[in-house]
Amino acid sequence: NYETKQIELEPGDNILLYTDGVTELENAAQDLYGQERFESFCIENRKLSAKDFVHLLNDDLDNFRKGIFPSDDITYIAIKVLRKVTDK
Repeated sequence: NYETKQIELEPGDNILLYTDGVTELENAAQDLYGQERFESFCIENRKLSAKDFVHLLNDDLDNFRKGIFPSDDITYIAIKVLRKVTDK
């Protein structure tokens, strides 16, 4: 079951959609990138533009896996609200 909600976004707010391939990414030692590391990364870099955030996350995931081919898809979409849209 899915629940529908509406939220009001403000300039500077971020939205991040991602698949479990991000948090379940493994390195050579079979350690997972993990939810906690991913959340810390997101909090530490929340002020970046969406473009810079994505580039930095790509680098962090690549550095973590050190050439190991991912066993699952790694998909994410980063959105940063730049301005408030008002109804006319």
